[in-house]
Amino acid sequence: MQSIPPTISNGTSDGGFKGQPLKAYHLEFLTNPHSDKVVITSRHPTSVAISEEKEMEFTPPGRDLIKTIHLTPRFTRPAFPTWFQENFNGLLSWGLNTIIKLFPGLTPRLIDSAMDTLIDDAYTDRSFNVFNVGDGTNAIPALAGTIYVPISKDQYLVALDTIRDTAKQYAAAHKHYQTGMISLRFIKGSIAFLSPNEDYCSFEFIFTGETTYAQEMLNQYEAALRQKLGENKVWIHWGQLVDETKVKERGKQYAGFDKWKEVKTELDPDGRFTGWETTVL
Repeated sequence: MQSIPPTISNGTSDGGFKGQPLKAYHLEFLTNPHSDKVVITSRHPTSVAISEEKEMEFTPPGRDLIKTIHLTPRFTRPAFPTWFQENFNGLLSWGLNTIIKLFPGLTPRLIDSAMDTLIDDAYTDRSFNVFNVGDGTNAIPALAGTIYVPISKDQYLVALDTIRDTAKQYAAAHKHYQTGMISLRFIKGSIAFLSPNEDYCSFEFIFTGETTYAQEMLNQYEAALRQKLGENKVWIHWGQLVDETKVKERGKQYAGFDKWKEVKTELDPDGRFTGWETTVL
């Protein structure tokens, strides 16, 4: 079966982003909270004919840079950055952390430069390769925290402005900057007990693994968003960086919280799968 080719936006009259599909299967924004740079990634199904081409291999990029570059650009990520991350991720991490410690004011420009290496006009591959950022990138030590806000009434745009203002204020007060990007994804509301039950935007805040102030900065983001949007319009990712002092009061936000406690007790009466998050909840 052939998939229907996506309608590409002209960037003006149709309200979309130029060169991007109007209705993407998956849409993600990467942004630097300390600059105006944004990288847009859209993903959508391709045709069966393309998926059967010989260059659609299962093997990941190897250590042979020449072989990696040899593949048609349409079937590869940006060649040199990918090869470098796969083979020298330790050196990359050390270099980035060293520059940030010695020259923190350069952090915004470093993030912009890192985002530039991600830009690729097109990348066609099997879904498990497209959605995987790569072993090299996965091996780089990092910290992350995620905050969710509603999409309705463009509240996610209000949230974005609030986050940028908070980042600016934090940098002015502490001379520290967020050491990674922010990823924006758009997710359908869920009936899961500890999940937002309305459509929402996910803001994932990424920091290098040696960012000692990551939790403090994330706490300020969360506090500013709750003040701007309301206590019950901001949710958190339980498996990432979380303000331990505030977790207990957060459970009441979720309509299924009482049912979750009931099911948790029934399925895990001995607390074998209980972490600190579920303990305080």
